[in-house]
Amino acid sequence: MRHTPIDLTSPLALFIAVALCISMLFTTGACAAPKERGPIEDSSDGELLRGVLAGSTRTVKDALRQGGNPNRIFGKGFYEWAMCAATQKGREEILDLLIIQGGDPNRVNSPAVFPKKFPLTCALFKRNRKAYDILVNAGADLTIQPCHGCNESARDTLITTALNTSNFDVARELLEILPVTDFDIQALTQTVKNRRTRPGGSLARYTLEFVDYLAERGITAVPPY
Repeated sequence: MRHTPIDLTSPLALFIAVALCISMLFTTGACAAPKERGPIEDSSDGELLRGVLAGSTRTVKDALRQGGNPNRIFGKGFYEWAMCAATQKGREEILDLLIIQGGDPNRVNSPAVFPKKFPLTCALFKRNRKAYDILVNAGADLTIQPCHGCNESARDTLITTALNTSNFDVARELLEILPVTDFDIQALTQTVKNRRTRPGGSLARYTLEFVDYLAERGITAVPPY
């Protein structure tokens, strides 16, 4: 397999590199770090997080009754704060429960880096549309800037995050409801040009819709079928 060097000094090239890395993570485990689950303290907050990780609604309810804080952050990993850990598929009931009991859909894990910094980006990285919708319906801010240490050369939005994580249904919706930046358009163009989509596959519909979206703006992008 031939690997083409990528110039990481270019913001757009960096976007492509990150997107490729994340895409590989879902299929091969490349770029994956060891599971980020350290010791959890013996407290109602710790019991709450243990219940979330175990997928135990009963344990979570008991911990909440004992004063467990759904917004407590133990560390910067996926499994070290409840509002992120609850975005794992199969934990939607628990996520709902945390929000009802004061869990903040806009909680920011400041020490964490993309995509572990916001509950919304956790849900997108876990490819959990149900969790994403729960957070949005609870008032999650769609205008967040997900990248760590964002500056003029790193202008990620929730649109680029959805593209990076192959949540194309979310990206398509966001294109209609959020202000679309030039960087979003560049990212969308590169996604179409660089991501091989199997004709008739589940993602082919969105690829074609992205092609039409760009064409309406005078941009030609041809997917590598």
